[in-house]
Amino acid sequence: MCFKRVLGFIVIGWLSISVIGCKTESQNNILEVSGNIANAKGKKIGLLQVDLNNFERIITDTLVDLKQDGNFLVTASYEKDGLYQLNIDSSFYILLIADSGKIQVKADYNNKDSYEVTGSKASIALLNYYKEIKKYTLEKRTLNEQRKAVSLLSKKDITDSAKQIQLAAIDTLIKKKEAFIYNLVSDESNATAAYFKYGISKSFFTVPQLNELVKKLHTKFPKQPKLQNLFSSLDTSRHYLDSTQIVDTARTILNNKLLNQE
Repeated sequence: MCFKRVLGFIVIGWLSISVIGCKTESQNNILEVSGNIANAKGKKIGLLQVDLNNFERIITDTLVDLKQDGNFLVTASYEKDGLYQLNIDSSFYILLIADSGKIQVKADYNNKDSYEVTGSKASIALLNYYKEIKKYTLEKRTLNEQRKAVSLLSKKDITDSAKQIQLAAIDTLIKKKEAFIYNLVSDESNATAAYFKYGISKSFFTVPQLNELVKKLHTKFPKQPKLQNLFSSLDTSRHYLDSTQIVDTARTILNNKLLNQE
């Protein structure tokens, strides 16, 4: 499975903030995103807020020109744990979750898969999850190829017992890697990040595993509207999740982003 399709779940933006009293929290309900974009001379940059109900992007700040040295500062109305998209022209997106009022981004326009985020734990968690998903996808593909090769070995090449041992060892590695990805979702401490991690993970797990994830995340974040919707869609008598409720629109958006970056 192509990494960009896998990540195809969210291609829109990354940010989120709190409004109580810490220095890292938003002042006057304003979100500030600053930083540097290398090799982007003459490009414009803007900050968009994403409506989680329909995944439409709302322009919350006019486009501004990057400075000669690549530095920038853009602002938007702050929504705690809201989703934002930092846009460089129309081909480079950085998704942010606003769990603080000031977020810093460092990127290279010529290397869109590599960028850094500071000042936002949730955005960093989401970025790191993408990296792990890319690694996991490649590793699982290799293991599946190994499994297929072993299963095709004839009795002249290997005994049945030896073949079963090798297949079992490969299956154990696959399950171990799946468990690692699963835990990255279930252990997430930010509700918005957990919701999007879950959406990305839909294609990796069985329906029972997805149902289990929904229940765990709903217990952890009972006030997160999108997770509430997912939990409500669970059919407790048949124990399955209606696939039409699993943010397919968002997955399509992110898949398109991955395809563009491949």
